[in-house]
Amino acid sequence: MKLKTLTIAALLAMATSASAEVKIALDSKPDLETSGSYNWAFAFGTALKAAGMDVREMPRGSVGNEAEKFDQVSTGLLEISLSDVRAVAQVDPFIYGVRLPYIFENIDHMDRTLAAGDVYTRINENLAEQDAILLALAPLGPASGVITTTQAVRSPADMASLRMRALDDAQIA
Repeated sequence: MKLKTLTIAALLAMATSASAEVKIALDSKPDLETSGSYNWAFAFGTALKAAGMDVREMPRGSVGNEAEKFDQVSTGLLEISLSDVRAVAQVDPFIYGVRLPYIFENIDHMDRTLAAGDVYTRINENLAEQDAILLALAPLGPASGVITTTQAVRSPADMASLRMRALDDAQIA
């Protein structure tokens, strides 16, 4: 399951003023039809606007790579970053557990497991040392982490007829 941490946020910076500008670093095109993470960012930004805050969406890549975005969140220059779980894993590798294939039956199962295990509290205790917090995790793609154009991969057996041509760094990590 390819997960994006949808908001590593230094909320202390934005909590001081209802009129503060909140910058959201996007991880994809701002397209509600094709981007699940943008749907989350749009809904979150809308809620912030309703609370009286100014929201500015920062296009993908405009504020740096993942490490640079994490540094900016930690220092208060950037309030929210839609980031890969690797940004959190550099502080607490425990988060990599959410990327294990076939561990969750579906998104609801993942959400229940994270809540029952109090995972956000554990992760956020470690992220607090970096002045950042994890607000949400959004699974993107199938639970197996294997995306094909011809068939769904819901179990290891579904891969019997598939050939893996290349692995990305997230699959190798």
